Amino acid sequence: MDNKYLIEHINGITRIEFFDKPCYSDAENIIDVIAESYPYDKRLWDFTRIKFDFTIEEIKSIAQYGKTRFIKQNKLAIVAPDNWAYIELHIFQAHRHQKDLSQTRVFRTVKEAENWLLSNN
Repeated sequence: MDNKYLIEHINGITRIEFFDKPCYSDAENIIDVIAESYPYDKRLWDFTRIKFDFTIEEIKSIAQYGKTRFIKQNKLAIVAPDNWAYIELHIFQAHRHQKDLSQTRVFRTVKEAENWLLSNN
């Protein structure tokens, strides 16, 4: 684990909480760790404590990379209270979508994200 983030599995949800801004290689490394060590179908990426700062091309690349690592049906909730991050992460949501395999949604609060992950939708 890195000081930039914490990964834990609580109440059926794998939570990734960031404490420092990740770089592109951090994102790929975290995806690898989660795919190998946390094979659960519900994930919550929490960007509440940091300033999200990826380029549009990096966002697209991260979404594509995640598609290669998460090949089973899953739900991914992303928490981004910052306005710009919220907008940028909708781009990620669009590129991460896999019909009948992956559901991705962006939320403003952890509570909203948890409620969606635990719902049957």
